[in-house]
This record gives sequence, structure tokens and C-alpha cells, in this order.
Amino acid sequence: MNSTHIRYREIPVRQCSSDCPGENTDILKVILFKNDRKFRSHAVKHCLNLNEVSWSGILDIKKEFISKCIYELEHLGCPDMSEPPCQNCPVYSSCTAIVRELETAYLNAVEKLIGEGGMLPRYACFYSKRDNNSALWAVPDRKFVVKTSIWEGIYNVSTCHNPAQKKMGEILLHQIHKIRKEADTGRGIVWCDEDTWNIRKSEKNQTNREPDGKKKKKGKKLLPYRRGGSNTFRNYLPEDSDDNNW
Repeated sequence: MNSTHIRYREIPVRQCSSDCPGENTDILKVILFKNDRKFRSHAVKHCLNLNEVSWSGILDIKKEFISKCIYELEHLGCPDMSEPPCQNCPVYSSCTAIVRELETAYLNAVEKLIGEGGMLPRYACFYSKRDNNSALWAVPDRKFVVKTSIWEGIYNVSTCHNPAQKKMGEILLHQIHKIRKEADTGRGIVWCDEDTWNIRKSEKNQTNREPDGKKKKKGKKLLPYRRGGSNTFRNYLPEDSDDNNW
């Protein structure tokens, strides 16, 4: 069962509803990367990239250890630390001892980011046309985005990264645009909540402009937001599961 997965977590999140008093919480059941090789690929890619300075404020590892990992992986023959090909890497099993502490730090950071986004709350539930699956994206008060989708009834983290945008307002506007573009318009979007996402402001801005600054094409309609209920993310659990092993 998914609840026995080594990276299965139950993370408290704040309920999203029009009459929510603010103290109530619920539990988000999530697996922090179901696939071991994808998990390692993300941990190495982000933790060892010294240009991703936002990670330094949340990762519980020292720069000396990062330098040590880089040196040992280079000596081992890691094909590419910027885009680690862990899925088919010939030295995958040999680097486990080197990156174990790195993976733990990355795992804790991802869990923390989901928790922060969930307690604001600032997450969105929708049905992704691209993945043909239910999705939940969270954006904490940091320059990060966490994306999850359903795997056998439980949310599975597919990515956690720094967006290219520099300011939080720009990040939110860009993610709102991406969610609206990707969501199945027939099923709508649940914004938890519309105030923390600044939905009203984004709708006003997108009346004339897209996030990239270009004029919006004539006739393009916005996907309306919908208030969430106390079982917000549970309502988006599909009957069929995603069988993507990656």
C-alpha cells in the first residue's frame, strides 16, 4: 500500500472554505517522489546547484558537505550533476552512500515547503489536461513551487523547484496562468484560498495582459475560480490511478 512507502507523509494543511475560522486543519496524504531514481535526480540537481541560492535558506546542509559531494560524484563518474540521468545511470547504486545525507536534507525541505504552502493556505486543486490526472500545486511564502499528482489515491510529488520569476507577486501570477492553462475547464479549479493567491488581482491584470506582458488574445476566457470546501483535495481524487512509474 502507498501508506507504507518509505517517503509517505501526512502533512497538516489548513482547510479552505468560506466560513473556515482559521484554526482548523486537515491532513494531506502525500508521497515525496514515489520513484527512487527521480527523487535522487531532483536532490542532486537542486542541492548541488550553487546558483539556486533559495535552497540555501531551507536545506540543512553545509557548503563544505556540498563541495565534498560534488568532488566525490565527479570522481565516481556522475554523467551530469546539472541534469542527473539517474533513471538509466550506470553508477546509480555506487553513489548511494555519497548522497544519502543530501537526499535527507532535500526530503525535509520538500516536506517543509508543502506544509508551509498548506498552512497559509496557498494551494490549488484541479484536473490536469496535460497529465490526465488530478493535481495539487502549492506555493509557500518562499520562491518555490511544489507540484503533485495522484498515484493510486494518494498525491505524489512530481517536482519542487525555484521558478524563474524573481518576485513573489510575479511567481503567483505566473503559476495562476499555468494552472488555468493546464486545468480542465469543465472541472474548474479550487483555489485555497483566493486571497492568498491574489485571485481577484490576477483576474484584473489578466483582463488585458498575460504574465509575460503581452496583450491577451481577443476572445480568450478565464477559467472561473471556485471556493474550496473542508474536503477540498479529497474531492479531486479520481477513480482511476496514474500508472506512470516515473
